[in-house]
Amino acid sequence: MQDPTRIAPLLNLLRDAWEAQPDLALSELWGILENRGIGWGATDEQVAEALRQILREHPLKVEEEPVLVYTTQPEHLVTIHPGDSAVVVRHPDRSRQPSWWTLGEVVRARVGAPLVLRDAEGMDHRLGVIRGMDAVRENRRDLSGLRRDRMEDTAYACRLDSGALVVVGHSVEVYAKERRSVVHSTLRWERIKAGAVGTGLVVIPRGGGGERELGVVSAVLPLA
Repeated sequence: MQDPTRIAPLLNLLRDAWEAQPDLALSELWGILENRGIGWGATDEQVAEALRQILREHPLKVEEEPVLVYTTQPEHLVTIHPGDSAVVVRHPDRSRQPSWWTLGEVVRARVGAPLVLRDAEGMDHRLGVIRGMDAVRENRRDLSGLRRDRMEDTAYACRLDSGALVVVGHSVEVYAKERRSVVHSTLRWERIKAGAVGTGLVVIPRGGGGERELGVVSAVLPLA
């Protein structure tokens, strides 16, 4: 007889992987496992490792690794970097400036529950109900040489010495402070010529035209 105590930990992994993506039917989750080579002949350890890999890609809760959190009621895209103590909150409406602040503590951050983060000043931010998470795959901190046609779904936030915030994704979104207001502009781009911390953020526009220097980069944070 095989050791029956192996069953509960494996079922716990299955439950966690499913709860992390609650919109999936069980048959869909099993289909994902099949696409990763899990069939009738797979060992319990092979199934367990496949489930652990799914959880690394789509975590159930925020722990030590950076994640992109999707919330509803209200909708936000929240990138959390526990190791950098950094949080960037984006809105579906790109005209609204994202916020980038220092993380003090993760109060609550599990799929299906409210996302509650405490900042360095001790203020709690309630950012909606978590509907899912993705691991942040990129750790690039120098955007020099980045090309739009190779971006896929990645995105980056850049702080500039001027106080402006730039989000580099399929477009370049610039949020510049002017007196008491924030001016938002969008650039179509082809390549980042320079983008290391301490240097100017230089963008080569799409379709020609002269390069645009947006200001000196003070920090870069991967968003997805």
